[in-house]
Amino acid sequence: MFMFVGFLLIVLAGLIVWRFVIKFRKATGTTIKERFMAAFSDSGTIVIQRLMALSGSIIGGLVWLAELLNAPGVVAAIQAYLKPEYVAVAMVALAIITELVRRRKSSTDPI
Repeated sequence: MFMFVGFLLIVLAGLIVWRFVIKFRKATGTTIKERFMAAFSDSGTIVIQRLMALSGSIIGGLVWLAELLNAPGVVAAIQAYLKPEYVAVAMVALAIITELVRRRKSSTDPI
């Protein structure tokens, strides 16, 4: 089961990058920042969430790939930095950041 999930995580990371490249190339703008934001529908919240999905997919995919290639040292090194308390802190921090970005983007729209 984990083999299938790991493969899906790598595919998800590829899809996120692929969609960004397509939208970035189609975006019109004079600066890179304008094209970058246009690729994410001019939403800071979407930028944060896509970066979270991409980083989670890459990390999960790397663990899957390391297990597939029978490299227990790599798996142990990755899992040493992904302790549950670190993940919990990251989740709370990103929830706060997403809330702040959302409120900044639509200051006239009450939540």
